[in-house]
Amino acid sequence: MKVQPQRDNLFTNEQFHYNSDQQQVVCPGAKTTYRSTYLKEFKGRQFYFCREDCRSCPLRAECTTAKSGRTILFRRPLGTHSGGETIQSNGR
Repeated sequence: MKVQPQRDNLFTNEQFHYNSDQQQVVCPGAKTTYRSTYLKEFKGRQFYFCREDCRSCPLRAECTTAKSGRTILFRRPLGTHSGGETIQSNGR
């Protein structure tokens, strides 16, 4: 998996909220991730937003250009998330 650099005109990871009770991420458009997976090579958890949610979202142009929907990778234990500890993946 290739990590994409953050684009200046897209939402940053700090604009997404991690819900520790449900272990999901909520986007600025109030959509939640539908799955996640641990990526050993990045020592973090990748969260995936539903393609259909992203396609129909009015905030899409500010969030992602990915055909498969936005994903976010957290590289730190999720209970201790802070803005500087995340990297963007597939926000392109």
